[in-house]
Amino acid sequence: MDGLRRGHYDAVVAYAPDRLHRSPRELEDFVDVIDLSGSQVATVAAGDWDLTTAEGRFTARLLGNVARMESEKKSDRIARKHLELAEAGRPSGGGRRPFGFEADKVTHRSDEADAIRDAAERVLTGESLRSIISGWAEHGISTVTGTPWSITALSQVLRSERVIGRRQHRGASYDAVWEPIIDADTAVAVRAVLHARGKGSIRRTSRSFLLSGIVTCGKCGHRMSGSTIKRKGKRIARYSCKADRGACGGVGIVAAPVDEIVTGAVLAALDTPALAAAAPTVNPAAPQNEIATLEARLNDAADMFAEGEIGRDEWVRVRDRIEAKLDAASAALAEVTVAASMPATAELLAGWDDIDLDARHRLIAQVIESVNIEPVGRGGGPGGGRFDPDRVSLVWKA
Repeated sequence: MDGLRRGHYDAVVAYAPDRLHRSPRELEDFVDVIDLSGSQVATVAAGDWDLTTAEGRFTARLLGNVARMESEKKSDRIARKHLELAEAGRPSGGGRRPFGFEADKVTHRSDEADAIRDAAERVLTGESLRSIISGWAEHGISTVTGTPWSITALSQVLRSERVIGRRQHRGASYDAVWEPIIDADTAVAVRAVLHARGKGSIRRTSRSFLLSGIVTCGKCGHRMSGSTIKRKGKRIARYSCKADRGACGGVGIVAAPVDEIVTGAVLAALDTPALAAAAPTVNPAAPQNEIATLEARLNDAADMFAEGEIGRDEWVRVRDRIEAKLDAASAALAEVTVAASMPATAELLAGWDDIDLDARHRLIAQVIESVNIEPVGRGGGPGGGRFDPDRVSLVWKA
């Protein structure tokens, strides 16, 4: 079109008129440009077009409307077919297979389905998606295209309707012919955890230090941060009070022996009836029910807006209020889900080192209020030399 406007072409050749355009609006633009440029139009199937005459333009418009009708009829047939497939719960044709399924999009691919179930369980124990992806990479688990996983791609798989045996089409959800990979309750809990992470309600990144956020400075009371220093050619992890964060900056300690003291104390306490009796009970039913109710209200409000029963401003106000409540309910469900999914005491005692660092941190945080690190000697200072276990004191929640 630009070339015709600039006079670059003497003629336009197409196989048939509907190869040039299928929209009356496009045709009128084409007629204007041809009239301006004086170029000839020829087709293999319909001969020459003289768009400079009324008869030629009439014929072009007539054929254009016929082509448009055929295109719309074809689109209607395709749309009806896709709706029919969705209502029957059958997969659509074409495209690559989804992760977790064979090429027929119905049969589970066992190793990938197991990986999805494992990822869901690890999310519910609080493990980050980044940590899961790292583990998958070590075991050679890639996407269906062979590329490495991204956080977004894994999140989409875990949030999808497909993994719970549902088929989506134009915003509606239908029972699918394939078996679910994870059950609906697990999926709701996983979505709540991921939603809460997206809102910043819970930690998203992988943890590097077991007690960061729990260790406090015995001199100024501020939280201490984990970091590494290089000493004699080795990297050594430490907890330090950071002066650039409003703290005193005068206390530090090697991390490894502190982690060992706290871990030993927590595991010993978990093996006693007293702490087990003091552990809070978790009931995810309340936030799950609230989420279901709020989502139903949101759908009702959307239907009312679509039918013209409420205006856009009303819809936005309702949506914002409901979504704020959904955020709070999702965060609450995420907390109780992570707590409920923590390993049993026997499992902890048997395989503590095999548990994800994030999960170990959360379990410690459930029973330990803080780990206080006292300064070295009377003069304080960042510490050094021999490790003194008397500098470490635990404040228990239970």
